Amino acid sequence: MTVGTEISRVFGTEMRFGTWSGNDPYSATMTFTSATNQPPPTAKTKIDLQPSVDQIASMMDDGITALVAVNDLSVSGGTIKAYAFGGIPSFPSVQCTMVEVL
Repeated sequence: MTVGTEISRVFGTEMRFGTWSGNDPYSATMTFTSATNQPPPTAKTKIDLQPSVDQIASMMDDGITALVAVNDLSVSGGTIKAYAFGGIPSFPSVQCTMVEVL
């Protein structure tokens, strides 16, 4: 974020991983786990994954070295994709924080 950037909204939510595909890195589209009154992500939404301590331990056991979320701007309205390096997570969802930057 640059100096002077304005944040229009910040909220926490849980997001579910779709079917994992590809080779290392593996990818999956993410969706909200339940209805939310928040507007959908836009091209200016930053997503931070916040795995629990148990999920971090699970990732270590699964050989996962990194797990990131990317807002795919090439898709209309933005699609959130997760990328896993080294393996595929065994848990179905993860807590996230979403920040909308103007």
